Amino acid sequence: MPLHPQAIPVRLYTPVGDRPFPVLVYFHGGGWVVGNLETVDQFCRMMTNAAGCVVASVNYRHAPEHKFPVPAEDAYAAMEWIAEHAPSPMYQLLVVPVIDHRFDTPSYRENAEGYGLTTVAMRWYWTHYLRSDGDGNHPYASPLQAESLRGLPPAFVATAELDPLRNEGEAYAARLQAAEVTTVHRRYEGMIHGFLGPQANADMAEALRKVFAK
Repeated sequence: MPLHPQAIPVRLYTPVGDRPFPVLVYFHGGGWVVGNLETVDQFCRMMTNAAGCVVASVNYRHAPEHKFPVPAEDAYAAMEWIAEHAPSPMYQLLVVPVIDHRFDTPSYRENAEGYGLTTVAMRWYWTHYLRSDGDGNHPYASPLQAESLRGLPPAFVATAELDPLRNEGEAYAARLQAAEVTTVHRRYEGMIHGFLGPQANADMAEALRKVFAK
């Protein structure tokens, strides 16, 4: 069961200016096993200033102590609580996302090792996260396996050329577009998983500013 939202650590970053501000709810990476509010502090500060929004950084519980679906339920509980105090979700910002439990894509083979995140490491993360392989077929764990993506908010999907997760992120962007969800996809050539370079940061901040301006 998810924790009460007040028990889920959330760090708020507020820009300079006149309220009210739009809100970006940010869930850190780390394969559901590692990472915390400190590891993404710099990124959240940058995005707060660049996009002119409050960033709510959520520290959901981690596997293996808290396996699927606990991290996802914590994230959803925090999102629900924040939505009660701000506008409903209106945009998806996915940064080199893990979207599917399967390991059969070309990018998993091409980038299996030598570029930071490895295929072996991704199998390790998934093993720690799931209670069983069957959980990997659940759309809460693998959104790419959902029957339909129709009706989801518009999206910005960032992928990296030298990332084992590249193909699944791009497949998710393609499925969103096929479901008539307005989607911008950017593949950053020559980049590895977790790169977050100046150009990507600027692109994401610009995308958020355009959405928030509406």
